[in-house]
Amino acid sequence: MAQLISIVNMKGGVGKSTSTMMLAETLAAQHQKRVLVIDFDPQTNVSLMLAGYERWLEAQENERTIDFYFEWEGSGWRPGTFPDFVLRDVSDVDKARTVDLVAAAPELRYTERDLIAALVTRGFFLDAIEKRIRERLLKVGIQTLRDRYDYILVDCPPGISMAAEASIMASDFVIVPTIPDVVSRMGLAAFTRRALANMQASVVSQQMAQRLLILASKVEEGNSLHEESLETLQQDARDGKWRCLETVIHQTRDIGFAAQRLEAEDGTRAFHRKYGVGAATASALADEILAITRTPERAL
Repeated sequence: MAQLISIVNMKGGVGKSTSTMMLAETLAAQHQKRVLVIDFDPQTNVSLMLAGYERWLEAQENERTIDFYFEWEGSGWRPGTFPDFVLRDVSDVDKARTVDLVAAAPELRYTERDLIAALVTRGFFLDAIEKRIRERLLKVGIQTLRDRYDYILVDCPPGISMAAEASIMASDFVIVPTIPDVVSRMGLAAFTRRALANMQASVVSQQMAQRLLILASKVEEGNSLHEESLETLQQDARDGKWRCLETVIHQTRDIGFAAQRLEAEDGTRAFHRKYGVGAATASALADEILAITRTPERAL
């Protein structure tokens, strides 16, 4: 059964979607893992990074982006099931043929709100709405796919939505990409308390903080502020607030270029050609996640 990992941060622009893409493609290309990426972010960054604009547009025109799933729930009309939304083999890395995607669309920011409004009109209270979204999204949706994959990675939107909270509640682990500066660290403690509370609702463990993984991202070489903030994050990890990943994603041009999908005729490229000097970082991240999430020791 797939390990479910949510990638989330209250703040945007921290490298969340790029980290999701990097981890998915590395797990597939270097470790032959079956990976499903679910995009809950209306900015659709990871959808476009993986599938490209043409395939994403085709999915949207065919009503196979996740906002339509929420529309079905609001209307009570369901012409298909959650697996119908899966786009197969989306990566442009030639050895990452086992990366699939449930794509987002900008309309998602409105359809989730409209779903809540529709349920209120039908007499649902807030706690019942949250429960319904969790059950429909997880038991009827994501859970139907867990036997088909080794990893399910959920790219959550900045901030917290009901869908994101449902994903966190079901997660085995939560990765929080964080730029090590004062602004990005603001609110991290509050968010982690909420995330741990949500995870505690469904995952039994004596070491919940060890399932909350802080990933330092966009770190600038020689930036003393980043170095000092990174040390603070690592000290907080030693104090038991969370687990700080050893892998650090530095700000490099190659990783930035990797986020631009190849649209050549053959449609694929080698892993090291895509990630360049960032390939070693991608490999280290995947190795570390595999080590942390391996069974039967996944409970840490």
